[in-house]
Amino acid sequence: MDARDLFKQETHYLDDDNVPSVQAPKKENKTKAGKKLQVVHSRGTGLYKVQFTSGGQLPDWLTGAYTSVTLAQKDIDKYLSEGK
Repeated sequence: MDARDLFKQETHYLDDDNVPSVQAPKKENKTKAGKKLQVVHSRGTGLYKVQFTSGGQLPDWLTGAYTSVTLAQKDIDKYLSEGK
């Protein structure tokens, strides 16, 4: 699956400020504590970010802006592989 396939699979939702945004395709990203992580794309920015689906503070190295879903997912995978 390449970036064009991922883009075609995006879905729309409202972000915390009730602004329409675009959500990247969902992959099951669950921490040991059961919290789910997701990659979201804010409309108009061209960048992606990682967030917990239920809210909460992320570790510093997951708080940045990503240029692709793939890069964000790599950091999520690394975070989860360390047993978080």
